[in-house]
Amino acid sequence: MKAATAFASLIAPDIERYLTLKQTLGREYDGVRRVLAHVDQFVTTRGGDLTSDTFAGWCLTLQHLASGTRRSRMRVVRNFCLHRRRL
Repeated sequence: MKAATAFASLIAPDIERYLTLKQTLGREYDGVRRVLAHVDQFVTTRGGDLTSDTFAGWCLTLQHLASGTRRSRMRVVRNFCLHRRRL
């Protein structure tokens, strides 16, 4: 098992809860953890919360990737945001 990524932004507790919930359901979430770690790092450098503007800025960092990969990573963040909204 790989070492857990330390999240540092304001959304870090929400990310940890989300990943813990999904792993409790018996799912493998290493890829999701990496995507959320990237978002966490981006949000940390911006010094705020995950907003629509922050999300749009983060999406711009994915322009070098294929469209399907970008869409997949955006979906990961969308699912996280839906979980966060339910809290």
